Amino acid sequence: NKLRVYHTPEMHEVVRDIYYRFVNSQAETQVLSLRMVTVDSPNWRALAYSMMTPVTVQSPGVEAWLLTKESAALLTANLSKRTDYREHNSPNVLIHNGQTHTLTRKRPKNYVRSANGQGLVALSPQLELGQIEEGYTLQVSPLMSLDGKTIDAVIKCEIDQVEKLVPITIDIPSTLGQMQRVQIQIPQLVSWRLHERFRWPADEVLLLSCGVVASPGAEASNPLGIPNLLKNNPLTNTTPGRADALLFIESKGKASQALLDAQRQPIDSAPNYRGRY
Repeated sequence: NKLRVYHTPEMHEVVRDIYYRFVNSQAETQVLSLRMVTVDSPNWRALAYSMMTPVTVQSPGVEAWLLTKESAALLTANLSKRTDYREHNSPNVLIHNGQTHTLTRKRPKNYVRSANGQGLVALSPQLELGQIEEGYTLQVSPLMSLDGKTIDAVIKCEIDQVEKLVPITIDIPSTLGQMQRVQIQIPQLVSWRLHERFRWPADEVLLLSCGVVASPGAEASNPLGIPNLLKNNPLTNTTPGRADALLFIESKGKASQALLDAQRQPIDSAPNYRGRY
């Protein structure tokens, strides 16, 4: 297989660099830590702003910062102590260099879309059900530099949430010629999209804040882990809450080295009794 490029010498160098970043034998599987969390209030910035370096972002409503790995660990520990903290995925993900990895968490939500009077029973209207996929999809496409010091990543995130189902009462004719009152539901949706490219040093952590948007979790829970049954309930007229969605992206290096470090950690952390036992 051959790659032919017909362009200026400057463009040849750009293509050459990208080509070797894809096919370089040292570009083995990389371990990226992708941690998506939410907090109900954006007031976490008050204590964390001094340890973060802002990054330019083109997408409206999105903020990005760079943190040292030590600062990111401290921030994550502080956030996890909050009662409104919630984590939405497993943090460690194996991603091949130059390939796209997709994380998806969705569930179907049914609602009464329409009705007609042609039910099997004369006095019973036929209800037509609709379905909406509620949740999030996160795509990350990383590409390491040849020296392993820089990460280029295209990040695409889509969040869809049914904020509430609006009940509407309609009159439909039955098979007996009488009018019947039936309640249908109109979904009120909240959606959020991000599709952007970022470049940052591999020894730092990229933090993205999507602002206060629809919560990416398919089902909210209280601090005890019990689902909140009052949310999205037409009887209480309540809706799912919004949250500040945060995405931490950290490079753990090559898969072989990350696995070796994980195997060494229990040994290094074992107590040393200095021969007394």
